Amino acid sequence: MPGNHDGDIEELTPKNVTIHGMRGFVLDGAGYFHGHTWPDAALLLSSHVIMSHNHPTIRLVDSLGHGVSEPAWIRTRFVGTAIMEHYGT
Repeated sequence: MPGNHDGDIEELTPKNVTIHGMRGFVLDGAGYFHGHTWPDAALLLSSHVIMSHNHPTIRLVDSLGHGVSEPAWIRTRFVGTAIMEHYGT
């Protein structure tokens, strides 16, 4: 899925690679989308929706104040009111 920094990605990928739109696609019951836009409404029917584009981290700080940041996964649910307002359902 091309994102906001992926200009001309079609020219850089092999011909046998499928590039989907940033609003996403469904594969094996899961929806995938880029994340800096609303997903296609079809993804809302998926068992799981995976969003890229975000780069979440957690910062761990010891008692001496030394800190390190580590990549993190976020697991959440859609906000129902926002979904209804955006998609008009």
